[in-house]
Amino acid sequence: MNSIKRGGMILFAGAIATKLGGIVFRFVSMSQLPPDLYGEVALFLVLFNWLLLLSTFNVTLGLSKKISEKGDRGKYYDASLIGCGLLSLLVGGMAVLLSPLISGFLGITEPLVVVILGLIMPLAVFFHMKMYHYRGKQVMRKSVYMDTSFVLFKIFFLVLLFHYGFNLAPYLSFLLGYLIVDSYLLLQGKFGIDISRTEFYEYFRKILFYSFPIFIAESLRFFGLGLDRIFLARVFDTAASGIFDVGISLCMGYIVIATSFGNALLPSASEKEGDTKVLRRGLGKAVSYVLLLYVVYSAFLFLFGEPLVNFINPEYLGVFEFIGPLMFAYSLVGLFTLLIFFLSGIGMQKYAAYGSIAFVVVAAALNYLLVPVFKYTGAVYAIGGAAVAALVTMVYPVWISLREEKNGKL
Repeated sequence: MNSIKRGGMILFAGAIATKLGGIVFRFVSMSQLPPDLYGEVALFLVLFNWLLLLSTFNVTLGLSKKISEKGDRGKYYDASLIGCGLLSLLVGGMAVLLSPLISGFLGITEPLVVVILGLIMPLAVFFHMKMYHYRGKQVMRKSVYMDTSFVLFKIFFLVLLFHYGFNLAPYLSFLLGYLIVDSYLLLQGKFGIDISRTEFYEYFRKILFYSFPIFIAESLRFFGLGLDRIFLARVFDTAASGIFDVGISLCMGYIVIATSFGNALLPSASEKEGDTKVLRRGLGKAVSYVLLLYVVYSAFLFLFGEPLVNFINPEYLGVFEFIGPLMFAYSLVGLFTLLIFFLSGIGMQKYAAYGSIAFVVVAAALNYLLVPVFKYTGAVYAIGGAAVAALVTMVYPVWISLREEKNGKL
Protein backbone atom coordinates (compact mmCIF):
# COMPACT_ATOMS: atom_id res chain seq x y z
CA MET A 1 0.00 0.00 0.00
CA ASN A 2 2.84 2.37 0.85
CA SER A 3 4.49 1.59 -2.49
CA ILE A 4 1.31 2.49 -4.37
CA LYS A 5 0.80 5.67 -2.38
CA ARG A 6 4.45 6.78 -2.62
CA GLY A 7 4.80 5.91 -6.29
CA GLY A 8 1.45 7.49 -7.09
CA MET A 9 2.33 10.71 -5.30
CA ILE A 10 5.76 10.94 -7.01
CA LEU A 11 4.18 10.43 -10.42
CA PHE A 12 1.31 12.72 -9.50
CA ALA A 13 3.74 15.48 -8.51
CA GLY A 14 5.64 14.93 -11.76
CA ALA A 15 2.42 14.80 -13.73
CA ILE A 16 1.29 18.07 -12.20
CA ALA A 17 4.53 19.66 -13.38
CA THR A 18 4.48 18.10 -16.85
CA LYS A 19 0.75 18.37 -17.52
CA LEU A 20 0.72 21.88 -16.12
CA GLY A 21 3.48 22.47 -18.66
CA GLY A 22 1.22 20.92 -21.28
CA ILE A 23 -1.57 23.27 -20.31
CA VAL A 24 0.87 26.20 -20.40
CA PHE A 25 1.84 25.01 -23.89
CA ARG A 26 -1.81 25.17 -24.92
CA PHE A 27 -2.39 28.51 -23.21
CA VAL A 28 0.65 30.11 -24.86
CA SER A 29 -0.60 28.82 -28.21
CA MET A 30 -4.09 30.18 -27.44
CA SER A 31 -2.67 33.59 -26.62
CA GLN A 32 -0.82 33.77 -29.95
CA LEU A 33 -3.28 32.07 -32.32
CA PRO A 34 -6.93 32.66 -33.25
CA PRO A 35 -9.36 29.75 -32.63
CA ASP A 36 -9.09 28.37 -36.18
CA LEU A 37 -5.29 28.03 -36.06
CA TYR A 38 -5.36 26.82 -32.45
CA GLY A 39 -7.85 24.20 -33.63
CA GLU A 40 -5.13 22.90 -35.93
CA VAL A 41 -2.84 22.57 -32.89
CA ALA A 42 -5.60 20.56 -31.16
CA LEU A 43 -5.86 18.24 -34.16
CA PHE A 44 -2.07 17.85 -34.20
CA LEU A 45 -2.15 16.72 -30.55
CA VAL A 46 -4.90 14.18 -31.31
CA LEU A 47 -2.91 12.78 -34.25
CA PHE A 48 0.26 12.70 -32.13
CA ASN A 49 -1.38 10.40 -29.56
CA TRP A 50 -2.83 8.15 -32.24
CA LEU A 51 0.44 7.77 -34.17
CA LEU A 52 2.49 7.25 -31.01
CA LEU A 53 0.27 4.31 -30.10
CA LEU A 54 0.65 2.87 -33.60
CA SER A 55 4.42 3.32 -33.33
CA THR A 56 4.68 1.40 -30.05
CA PHE A 57 1.69 -0.97 -30.06
CA ASN A 58 1.61 0.34 -26.49
CA VAL A 59 4.37 -2.06 -25.40
CA THR A 60 5.40 0.67 -22.95
CA LEU A 61 2.98 -0.67 -20.33
CA GLY A 62 4.00 -4.24 -21.11
CA LEU A 63 7.63 -3.21 -20.76
CA SER A 64 6.89 -1.64 -17.40
CA LYS A 65 5.26 -4.86 -16.19
CA LYS A 66 7.98 -7.21 -17.48
CA ILE A 67 10.72 -5.09 -15.94
CA SER A 68 8.87 -4.97 -12.61
CA GLU A 69 9.01 -8.79 -12.61
CA LYS A 70 12.81 -8.59 -12.78
CA GLY A 71 14.31 -11.40 -14.87
CA ASP A 72 15.65 -10.46 -18.33
CA ARG A 73 15.04 -6.72 -18.05
CA GLY A 74 17.70 -5.76 -20.57
CA LYS A 75 16.46 -8.19 -23.21
CA TYR A 76 12.91 -6.91 -23.01
CA TYR A 77 14.10 -3.31 -23.21
CA ASP A 78 16.41 -3.92 -26.20
CA ALA A 79 13.76 -5.91 -28.07
CA SER A 80 11.13 -3.23 -27.45
CA LEU A 81 13.46 -0.43 -28.49
CA ILE A 82 14.40 -2.11 -31.77
CA GLY A 83 10.89 -3.28 -32.66
CA CYS A 84 9.17 0.00 -31.85
CA GLY A 85 11.98 2.01 -33.43
CA LEU A 86 11.27 0.25 -36.72
CA LEU A 87 7.53 0.75 -36.27
CA SER A 88 8.03 4.45 -35.64
CA LEU A 89 10.00 4.84 -38.86
CA LEU A 90 7.19 3.13 -40.77
CA VAL A 91 4.39 5.14 -39.15
CA GLY A 92 6.29 8.42 -39.39
CA GLY A 93 7.15 7.77 -43.02
CA MET A 94 3.52 7.08 -43.87
CA ALA A 95 2.47 10.32 -42.17
CA VAL A 96 4.97 12.27 -44.28
CA LEU A 97 3.86 10.60 -47.51
CA LEU A 98 0.15 11.11 -46.77
CA SER A 99 0.49 14.60 -45.30
CA PRO A 100 -1.43 16.35 -48.15
CA LEU A 101 -4.37 13.94 -47.80
CA ILE A 102 -4.45 14.06 -43.97
CA SER A 103 -4.21 17.84 -43.79
CA GLY A 104 -6.87 18.28 -46.48
CA PHE A 105 -9.29 15.90 -44.75
CA LEU A 106 -9.00 17.71 -41.40
CA GLY A 107 -8.86 21.25 -42.78
CA ILE A 108 -5.26 21.87 -41.68
CA THR A 109 -3.98 24.71 -43.87
CA GLU A 110 -0.31 23.67 -43.93
CA PRO A 111 0.65 20.04 -44.81
CA LEU A 112 4.06 20.69 -43.23
CA VAL A 113 2.32 20.26 -39.84
CA VAL A 114 1.74 16.57 -40.59
CA VAL A 115 5.27 16.21 -42.02
CA ILE A 116 6.72 17.48 -38.72
CA LEU A 117 4.48 15.02 -36.87
CA GLY A 118 5.97 12.16 -38.88
CA LEU A 119 9.52 13.31 -38.10
CA ILE A 120 8.72 13.43 -34.37
CA MET A 121 7.63 9.78 -34.11
CA PRO A 122 11.05 8.02 -33.81
CA LEU A 123 12.20 10.60 -31.25
CA ALA A 124 9.02 10.22 -29.19
CA VAL A 125 9.26 6.42 -29.23
CA PHE A 126 12.83 6.40 -27.88
CA PHE A 127 11.82 8.87 -25.15
CA HIS A 128 8.79 6.85 -24.01
CA MET A 129 10.64 3.52 -24.03
CA LYS A 130 13.23 4.88 -21.62
CA MET A 131 10.62 6.54 -19.41
CA TYR A 132 8.59 3.34 -18.96
CA HIS A 133 11.82 1.41 -18.42
CA TYR A 134 12.40 3.59 -15.35
CA ARG A 135 8.82 3.16 -14.18
CA GLY A 136 9.05 -0.62 -14.42
CA LYS A 137 12.13 -0.52 -12.21
CA GLN A 138 10.09 1.74 -9.90
CA VAL A 139 12.65 4.52 -10.31
CA MET A 140 9.81 7.00 -10.55
CA ARG A 141 11.93 10.12 -10.00
CA LYS A 142 14.03 9.57 -13.12
CA SER A 143 10.95 9.18 -15.30
CA VAL A 144 9.57 12.39 -13.80
CA TYR A 145 12.84 14.24 -14.50
CA MET A 146 12.71 13.11 -18.13
CA ASP A 147 9.11 14.18 -18.65
CA THR A 148 9.60 17.50 -16.91
CA SER A 149 12.73 18.31 -18.90
CA PHE A 150 10.96 17.65 -22.18
CA VAL A 151 8.04 19.90 -21.25
CA LEU A 152 10.34 22.73 -20.15
CA PHE A 153 12.33 22.59 -23.39
CA LYS A 154 9.10 22.41 -25.39
CA ILE A 155 7.73 25.56 -23.74
CA PHE A 156 11.06 27.36 -24.10
CA PHE A 157 11.17 26.74 -27.85
CA LEU A 158 7.46 27.56 -28.19
CA VAL A 159 7.90 31.02 -26.63
CA LEU A 160 11.13 31.64 -28.53
CA LEU A 161 9.69 30.70 -31.92
CA PHE A 162 6.49 32.68 -31.37
CA HIS A 163 8.64 35.66 -30.40
CA TYR A 164 10.31 35.49 -33.80
CA GLY A 165 6.99 35.15 -35.63
CA PHE A 166 6.85 31.41 -36.45
CA ASN A 167 3.22 30.24 -36.61
CA LEU A 168 4.57 26.68 -36.78
CA ALA A 169 6.05 27.16 -33.29
CA PRO A 170 3.79 24.56 -31.55
CA TYR A 171 4.93 21.81 -33.91
CA LEU A 172 8.61 22.74 -34.11
CA SER A 173 8.80 23.01 -30.31
CA PHE A 174 7.76 19.34 -30.02
CA LEU A 175 10.48 18.32 -32.46
CA LEU A 176 13.21 20.37 -30.80
CA GLY A 177 12.19 19.32 -27.26
CA TYR A 178 12.50 15.62 -28.10
CA LEU A 179 15.81 16.21 -29.91
CA ILE A 180 17.36 17.87 -26.85
CA VAL A 181 16.21 15.31 -24.26
CA ASP A 182 16.93 12.26 -26.44
CA SER A 183 20.41 13.58 -27.21
CA TYR A 184 21.10 14.00 -23.49
CA LEU A 185 19.91 10.44 -22.76
CA LEU A 186 22.14 9.05 -25.48
CA LEU A 187 25.17 10.92 -24.15
CA GLN A 188 24.57 10.01 -20.50
CA GLY A 189 23.42 6.40 -20.73
CA LYS A 190 24.74 3.12 -22.06
CA PHE A 191 22.40 2.28 -24.87
CA GLY A 192 24.38 -0.36 -26.72
CA ILE A 193 22.06 -3.08 -28.04
CA ASP A 194 23.01 -6.48 -26.62
CA ILE A 195 20.53 -8.89 -28.17
CA SER A 196 20.73 -11.41 -30.99
CA ARG A 197 18.22 -11.64 -33.82
CA THR A 198 16.74 -14.82 -32.34
CA GLU A 199 16.42 -13.21 -28.92
CA PHE A 200 14.85 -10.14 -30.47
CA TYR A 201 12.10 -12.21 -32.09
CA GLU A 202 11.54 -14.17 -28.89
CA TYR A 203 11.35 -11.23 -26.47
CA PHE A 204 9.52 -8.85 -28.77
CA ARG A 205 6.96 -11.56 -29.51
CA LYS A 206 6.44 -12.11 -25.77
CA ILE A 207 5.97 -8.45 -24.99
CA LEU A 208 3.73 -7.93 -28.02
CA PHE A 209 1.61 -10.91 -26.98
CA TYR A 210 1.21 -9.42 -23.52
CA SER A 211 0.73 -5.83 -24.70
CA PHE A 212 -1.57 -6.32 -27.69
CA PRO A 213 -4.83 -6.36 -25.67
CA ILE A 214 -3.56 -3.26 -23.85
CA PHE A 215 -2.75 -1.70 -27.23
CA ILE A 216 -6.29 -2.38 -28.40
CA ALA A 217 -7.71 -0.91 -25.19
CA GLU A 218 -5.51 2.20 -25.23
CA SER A 219 -5.82 2.75 -28.98
CA LEU A 220 -9.58 2.66 -28.80
CA ARG A 221 -9.60 4.89 -25.71
CA PHE A 222 -7.38 7.52 -27.37
CA PHE A 223 -9.32 7.19 -30.62
CA GLY A 224 -12.59 7.73 -28.77
CA LEU A 225 -11.17 10.72 -26.88
CA GLY A 226 -10.05 12.41 -30.11
CA LEU A 227 -13.22 11.87 -32.11
CA ASP A 228 -14.96 14.97 -30.71
CA ARG A 229 -12.39 17.37 -32.17
CA ILE A 230 -12.32 15.47 -35.46
CA PHE A 231 -16.13 15.66 -35.79
CA LEU A 232 -16.21 19.33 -34.76
CA ALA A 233 -13.55 20.17 -37.36
CA ARG A 234 -15.31 18.20 -40.10
CA VAL A 235 -18.90 19.33 -39.36
CA PHE A 236 -18.11 22.94 -38.41
CA ASP A 237 -14.51 24.21 -38.61
CA THR A 238 -11.14 24.07 -36.86
CA ALA A 239 -12.20 27.02 -34.66
CA ALA A 240 -14.88 24.81 -33.07
CA SER A 241 -12.27 22.12 -32.52
CA GLY A 242 -9.98 24.67 -30.89
CA ILE A 243 -12.59 26.00 -28.45
CA PHE A 244 -13.57 22.47 -27.39
CA ASP A 245 -9.90 21.59 -26.89
CA VAL A 246 -9.61 24.47 -24.42
CA GLY A 247 -12.31 22.78 -22.34
CA ILE A 248 -10.43 19.50 -22.54
CA SER A 249 -7.25 21.27 -21.45
CA LEU A 250 -9.03 22.59 -18.37
CA CYS A 251 -10.35 19.09 -17.56
CA MET A 252 -7.04 17.33 -18.20
CA GLY A 253 -6.31 17.25 -14.48
CA TYR A 254 -8.75 14.35 -14.02
CA ILE A 255 -6.75 12.23 -16.47
CA VAL A 256 -3.46 13.33 -14.90
CA ILE A 257 -4.59 12.23 -11.44
CA ALA A 258 -5.91 8.86 -12.62
CA THR A 259 -2.92 8.12 -14.87
CA SER A 260 -0.43 8.97 -12.11
CA PHE A 261 -1.94 6.49 -9.67
CA GLY A 262 -2.49 3.99 -12.49
CA ASN A 263 1.22 4.05 -13.36
CA ALA A 264 2.09 3.44 -9.70
CA LEU A 265 -0.55 0.72 -9.38
CA LEU A 266 0.65 -1.24 -12.44
CA PRO A 267 4.01 -2.60 -11.12
CA SER A 268 2.58 -3.09 -7.62
CA ALA A 269 -0.39 -5.02 -8.98
CA SER A 270 1.96 -7.08 -11.15
CA GLU A 271 4.01 -8.10 -8.10
CA LYS A 272 0.89 -9.19 -6.16
CA GLU A 273 -0.95 -10.83 -9.05
CA GLY A 274 -3.11 -13.63 -7.65
CA ASP A 275 -3.39 -12.12 -4.15
CA THR A 276 -7.03 -11.02 -4.36
CA LYS A 277 -7.15 -9.38 -0.94
CA VAL A 278 -4.12 -7.18 -1.61
CA LEU A 279 -5.30 -6.31 -5.11
CA ARG A 280 -8.73 -5.23 -3.89
CA ARG A 281 -7.18 -3.11 -1.15
CA GLY A 282 -4.69 -1.58 -3.59
CA LEU A 283 -7.39 -0.64 -6.09
CA GLY A 284 -9.61 0.72 -3.32
CA LYS A 285 -6.81 2.91 -1.97
CA ALA A 286 -5.94 4.21 -5.44
CA VAL A 287 -9.58 5.08 -6.15
CA SER A 288 -9.98 6.85 -2.79
CA TYR A 289 -6.88 9.01 -3.39
CA VAL A 290 -8.08 9.78 -6.92
CA LEU A 291 -11.58 10.82 -5.82
CA LEU A 292 -10.20 13.09 -3.09
CA LEU A 293 -7.96 14.85 -5.60
CA TYR A 294 -10.86 15.08 -8.06
CA VAL A 295 -12.83 17.14 -5.52
CA VAL A 296 -9.89 19.50 -4.96
CA TYR A 297 -9.32 19.91 -8.71
CA SER A 298 -13.02 20.58 -9.40
CA ALA A 299 -13.06 23.33 -6.77
CA PHE A 300 -9.99 24.88 -8.40
CA LEU A 301 -11.64 24.91 -11.84
CA PHE A 302 -14.85 26.48 -10.57
CA LEU A 303 -12.92 29.23 -8.78
CA PHE A 304 -10.15 30.07 -11.22
CA GLY A 305 -10.98 28.59 -14.65
CA GLU A 306 -12.93 31.48 -16.17
CA PRO A 307 -10.64 34.31 -14.92
CA LEU A 308 -7.65 32.39 -16.27
CA VAL A 309 -9.09 31.93 -19.78
CA ASN A 310 -10.31 35.54 -19.83
CA PHE A 311 -6.80 36.71 -18.99
CA ILE A 312 -5.18 34.59 -21.71
CA ASN A 313 -7.59 35.20 -24.58
CA PRO A 314 -11.26 36.23 -24.26
CA GLU A 315 -11.99 34.65 -27.67
CA TYR A 316 -12.17 31.27 -25.89
CA LEU A 317 -14.68 32.17 -23.14
CA GLY A 318 -17.36 30.17 -24.98
CA VAL A 319 -15.87 27.10 -23.33
CA PHE A 320 -17.72 27.94 -20.10
CA GLU A 321 -21.06 27.22 -21.75
CA PHE A 322 -20.28 23.51 -21.38
CA ILE A 323 -17.40 23.19 -18.90
CA GLY A 324 -19.51 21.85 -15.99
CA PRO A 325 -20.83 18.74 -17.78
CA LEU A 326 -17.41 18.25 -19.41
CA MET A 327 -15.75 18.16 -15.97
CA PHE A 328 -18.07 15.35 -14.88
CA ALA A 329 -17.54 13.46 -18.15
CA TYR A 330 -13.76 13.63 -17.83
CA SER A 331 -13.82 12.51 -14.20
CA LEU A 332 -15.48 9.31 -15.46
CA VAL A 333 -12.88 8.98 -18.20
CA GLY A 334 -10.21 9.26 -15.50
CA LEU A 335 -11.70 6.36 -13.53
CA PHE A 336 -11.89 4.35 -16.74
CA THR A 337 -8.19 5.07 -17.33
CA LEU A 338 -7.22 4.00 -13.81
CA LEU A 339 -9.06 0.72 -14.23
CA ILE A 340 -7.21 -0.02 -17.47
CA PHE A 341 -3.86 0.22 -15.64
CA PHE A 342 -5.11 -2.04 -12.85
CA LEU A 343 -6.41 -4.71 -15.22
CA SER A 344 -3.16 -4.59 -17.19
CA GLY A 345 -1.22 -5.31 -14.01
CA ILE A 346 -3.21 -8.41 -13.02
CA GLY A 347 -3.44 -10.07 -16.42
CA MET A 348 -7.06 -9.09 -17.17
CA GLN A 349 -6.25 -7.11 -20.29
CA LYS A 350 -9.22 -8.58 -22.14
CA TYR A 351 -11.62 -6.72 -19.85
CA ALA A 352 -9.74 -3.47 -20.56
CA ALA A 353 -10.14 -4.22 -24.26
CA TYR A 354 -13.88 -4.88 -23.83
CA GLY A 355 -14.31 -1.57 -22.03
CA SER A 356 -12.37 0.31 -24.67
CA ILE A 357 -14.40 -1.27 -27.46
CA ALA A 358 -17.58 -0.12 -25.74
CA PHE A 359 -16.03 3.33 -25.25
CA VAL A 360 -15.07 3.93 -28.87
CA VAL A 361 -18.29 2.46 -30.33
CA VAL A 362 -20.50 4.61 -28.12
CA ALA A 363 -18.27 7.69 -28.60
CA ALA A 364 -18.34 7.32 -32.40
CA ALA A 365 -22.11 6.78 -32.50
CA LEU A 366 -22.94 9.66 -30.15
CA ASN A 367 -20.51 12.09 -31.81
CA TYR A 368 -21.99 11.22 -35.21
CA LEU A 369 -25.56 11.72 -33.96
CA LEU A 370 -25.19 14.62 -31.54
CA VAL A 371 -22.35 16.90 -32.71
CA PRO A 372 -24.12 18.10 -35.91
CA VAL A 373 -27.21 18.99 -33.84
CA PHE A 374 -25.86 20.17 -30.46
CA LYS A 375 -22.25 21.08 -31.35
CA TYR A 376 -20.21 21.33 -28.12
CA THR A 377 -22.92 19.90 -25.86
CA GLY A 378 -23.26 16.93 -28.18
CA ALA A 379 -19.53 16.26 -27.92
CA VAL A 380 -19.75 16.40 -24.11
CA TYR A 381 -22.65 13.92 -24.04
CA ALA A 382 -20.69 11.64 -26.36
CA ILE A 383 -17.68 11.53 -24.02
CA GLY A 384 -19.79 11.06 -20.89
CA GLY A 385 -21.96 8.36 -22.44
CA ALA A 386 -18.92 6.50 -23.76
CA ALA A 387 -17.22 6.60 -20.33
CA VAL A 388 -20.33 5.19 -18.62
CA ALA A 389 -20.57 2.40 -21.20
CA ALA A 390 -16.89 1.51 -20.70
CA LEU A 391 -17.11 1.47 -16.90
CA VAL A 392 -20.19 -0.74 -16.91
CA THR A 393 -18.56 -3.11 -19.39
CA MET A 394 -15.38 -3.40 -17.30
CA VAL A 395 -16.48 -3.24 -13.69
CA TYR A 396 -19.14 -5.96 -13.60
CA PRO A 397 -17.10 -8.89 -15.04
CA VAL A 398 -14.04 -7.87 -13.00
CA TRP A 399 -16.08 -7.77 -9.80
CA ILE A 400 -17.48 -11.24 -10.57
CA SER A 401 -14.00 -12.58 -11.35
CA LEU A 402 -12.41 -11.22 -8.17
CA ARG A 403 -15.30 -12.49 -6.06
CA GLU A 404 -14.94 -15.98 -7.52
CA GLU A 405 -11.19 -15.92 -6.87
CA LYS A 406 -11.84 -14.90 -3.27
CA ASN A 407 -14.26 -17.83 -2.82
CA GLY A 408 -11.73 -20.23 -4.36
CA LYS A 409 -13.85 -21.06 -7.40
CA LEU A 410 -11.13 -20.29 -9.96
